[in-house]
Amino acid sequence: MIEIGYVFLFLCAIVLFATIILAIIFRRNKTTSLGIILAGLMVCIPLFFLADWGLKNQHKAEINRVITKNHGTVIEIDKVDAKETPFYPEASASNRYYKVTFELNNEKIIGWNRSTNSINDIHSTPSKGYPEMWILPESFDTSY
Repeated sequence: MIEIGYVFLFLCAIVLFATIILAIIFRRNKTTSLGIILAGLMVCIPLFFLADWGLKNQHKAEINRVITKNHGTVIEIDKVDAKETPFYPEASASNRYYKVTFELNNEKIIGWNRSTNSINDIHSTPSKGYPEMWILPESFDTSY
């Protein structure tokens, strides 16, 4: 099965490659070259935001899975800056940080999640940044 991250990467690579080739071919006509470059960007930018949206949804689905697996109910998932978390000073642009408010046994609990920015495998160990990590009550099972 082809991973969705590879599809977005492949589509962006094709569009950018075609944009560069066409801009080179029409380099004598500045207006046409500029139009080709802008058209290429207009295709790639939405693909980037679509991939980012998909990654956020994967993270939220994983957070819901872990909390539900441990008999909790998710109330709120907030993406926060690393400085606002217990993970700090282990901060990296290769990670996303979430404050998770959930209910367990009629008690409101706050947990923390550090996720990786890998759309193909959110559980992978990144080459940059830090691996996925949870800060939850000790009895919680975060395995996948």
